[in-house]
Amino acid sequence: MAGYNSKNHGFSLIEMLVVMAIIAFVAGGLVINFRSTAVNGTGRRQAVQAFINDIRDAQSKTLSGSAFKGAPVCGYGIHYIDQNSYVIYAKSPPGAGTCRASVSTRNYTAGQDVVVATKKLTNTNMKFQASFNDFYFEMPESRTYLDNNYLLKFAVPIPITIVPTSGTGNTTITIYLSGRIDTTEQ
Repeated sequence: MAGYNSKNHGFSLIEMLVVMAIIAFVAGGLVINFRSTAVNGTGRRQAVQAFINDIRDAQSKTLSGSAFKGAPVCGYGIHYIDQNSYVIYAKSPPGAGTCRASVSTRNYTAGQDVVVATKKLTNTNMKFQASFNDFYFEMPESRTYLDNNYLLKFAVPIPITIVPTSGTGNTTITIYLSGRIDTTEQ
């Protein structure tokens, strides 16, 4: 065969090993970086944002007068379960009564209220620092109840702090009677 030179075809074993070592080194660095992201401020901010999105979803369902699975509801709220979980719940008007006149408590009542969704923090490396009181948004005016209170002199803003399971830093979400939500990072 004319023009055939065996030295110009393919890669040598040494070249392949060098390329594989470089790829392994870069991949290892990426894995370490992604792991640290899960427990640093970025991971915490992602978990906080997902939780705030669920709060805003409950508010918007209340404002739009959304029924749940075709059944009328008085409003939507959030209830703490444990350091990683919470429930989005809806209150149904009892009997033929109206919401405001018939609902005695706006806090979650197991077995009586409709569980819309049971949620976990999106990042398993994050947790709620402590339990928090229920907050509830009621139709038709989208009145906000903080621990079953809607009067300014009784309703205290609800702080919810999300912290890493290991590591430092925290983010506090504060929910006000007006429905406003603030975040503070430390």
